[in-house]
Amino acid sequence: MKRKLILIFNDGGPGNYLPGVKIDKENYFNFLTSPEGGAWRNDEIMIYHNNCTKGALECYIKTYKCDRNKPDYWLLIFCGHGYTNCNNKTILELSPGHECFIEDIKNSLDNSLCLFIVDCCRVSIHRIAESHMKKANFFSYQNQTDDYIEKCRKLYNDELKKVSQNTFNIIYSTSINQCAQEDDMNGGYFSHELLSISDERIRQCKIRQRKSDSILYIQELHDDVRSKVIEKSDNIQIPTCEGVSL
Repeated sequence: MKRKLILIFNDGGPGNYLPGVKIDKENYFNFLTSPEGGAWRNDEIMIYHNNCTKGALECYIKTYKCDRNKPDYWLLIFCGHGYTNCNNKTILELSPGHECFIEDIKNSLDNSLCLFIVDCCRVSIHRIAESHMKKANFFSYQNQTDDYIEKCRKLYNDELKKVSQNTFNIIYSTSINQCAQEDDMNGGYFSHELLSISDERIRQCKIRQRKSDSILYIQELHDDVRSKVIEKSDNIQIPTCEGVSL
């Protein structure tokens, strides 16, 4: 199973700064490189931080899709500014001054197995929330053995092989015409809950079963995260998903 992870972070830069993006970046990277997050390797990961453009992203995807060893699975995560146009189409600000329709990214990955997690506003104007930084500490795995890491990678890959290759899944942190909220300590509501609930589920599983072959599916996880975010935001942020089959 060949995999490719693309992490896109845009904190908006001076004058439009989203401080929560920094902690989201650290948390996602810590989780995804942990055994339970899939044990992604450095050569499988591309990270953009305030430097992604539509052209660069499409070129990167095309390069790997045309390669003889093209990925079987793509995971994309975006944290930053976003909004919708008059037709309720979601637009991502990939980096300051560079925007892209989600549909354009989806078209670039046609006939691929892909999960795209999008944590951004989906209203017609930006709403900036200032916050303080909190040290990211999810999924420390410094003491994990190589055997355990490889076992988790195999389990992850085996589950992906069960899903149709022509499947594009999108998870949004908000519904149309809603802002993505930030906590004053932990960054984005959605990203923080997604990772903290994952962390807690994994810890519980290890205590209860003392084995590492249990599966946490994104649909089940999304339902729990959705409820938590709705409660935390007093019903002004409602996560949604499209075509999730993982």
